[in-house]
Amino acid sequence: MIITFQQLPIILSNIFKEPLSVALPLYRIIIPMIIVVKILKEIGAVEILGQWMAPLMGPVGLPGSMGLVWAATDRKSVV
Repeated sequence: MIITFQQLPIILSNIFKEPLSVALPLYRIIIPMIIVVKILKEIGAVEILGQWMAPLMGPVGLPGSMGLVWAATDRKSVV
């Protein structure tokens, strides 16, 4: 099958449509979360939150800073 120059935009659109429909909603969540975590880290709040969460994370063998990750996840999708 020979692809003409006029068919190329349609073919490329079909190839990238599904990945973009998955990636864009994820970017809308991930980018603001990265900014928030970076701000919290710069002001020292991540360490404080880690200390608060350490008692919850200790029994499962994780450091206290992982409590921030645990608190930010949707536990419905984990279970």
